[in-house]
Amino acid sequence: MQMIFPGKQISLNRVGPVEISTVELPRLPGDEQVRYETCLFYDDAGSDVVAQYATQDAAIGNHNQIFLQELQKYNI
Repeated sequence: MQMIFPGKQISLNRVGPVEISTVELPRLPGDEQVRYETCLFYDDAGSDVVAQYATQDAAIGNHNQIFLQELQKYNI
């Protein structure tokens, strides 16, 4: 029986109709590299993976940049 190592939430924000989620991706046994991903989830049920990262620092920094871009986009 193989166990999947669950991912975890790194950062989460909402701007207008968009939820910005950055997570550590789940890993399968034998996966040595930790990977991170930012996805935009829209209220209309659509989603877009907008970036992937090799480090948690890069994931957090770019998540914050995307958050600021979305704030400007929606004039918030």
